[in-house]
Amino acid sequence: MTDQLSHPDIEALLGAYAVDALDRDEGGAVEAHLRTCERCRAEVAEHRNVVALLVPDGEPGPAALWDRIAAQLDTADGRIVPMRRPARRRFALLA
Repeated sequence: MTDQLSHPDIEALLGAYAVDALDRDEGGAVEAHLRTCERCRAEVAEHRNVVALLVPDGEPGPAALWDRIAAQLDTADGRIVPMRRPARRRFALLA
């Protein structure tokens, strides 16, 4: 079924393809499409460029970073704070 994906379906998968997050069938369908679609090849290249900017080059973070995180965890009081509902939902309940 994945070999018959539409162009919009393929476009929706390009980001996941760029980070190798598709299963074999979906990845194969995207690869087949990329052989004939320059626009989608360019989009995959853009996704990969962005990922390259976001992923560090193997350099560790600042030496004291984990120490600061651990210190904040140690001082946390363990309370569970419930999430607030968005205001629009409360207004919807009034309607």
